Amino acid sequence: MQKELYSGHKRVHCLKFQAITLPNGLILHLSQPYPGRRHDSFILKDTHILQQLRLYCPTFCLYGDEGYPLKSQLIRPYSNTRLTEQQQLFNKKMSRPVGKYYFVATLLTNAHSCIYGSLTSKYFNIDTPDLFEYFQ
Repeated sequence: MQKELYSGHKRVHCLKFQAITLPNGLILHLSQPYPGRRHDSFILKDTHILQQLRLYCPTFCLYGDEGYPLKSQLIRPYSNTRLTEQQQLFNKKMSRPVGKYYFVATLLTNAHSCIYGSLTSKYFNIDTPDLFEYFQ
């Protein structure tokens, strides 16, 4: 089990999820958990998201980080060391929404803590807020 959950890239034991959020912050897709050793490209292929996108929204594309392969419906930052001014501007503009993804992950983690408690709340023997209180 230790080997399955270990992410050599992050150097931690973890479960990985693939999430797709819309520009307004709504979650469009949240995958099942995958062992930490699984690469982003494996999860992408296993979820069949790109096939669904081609079938139902052929004019749309997703934006992923460098862990994803470049595909016709999946774009990512330019990674060449000598970028043109336009490529640098694209990377800068597209990097701003990434904060939303971390916000969604934090929101989901906090919602989980509201339901199940956390180590901190147990240590201090205090209750976490319920979901209604948290989302007000």
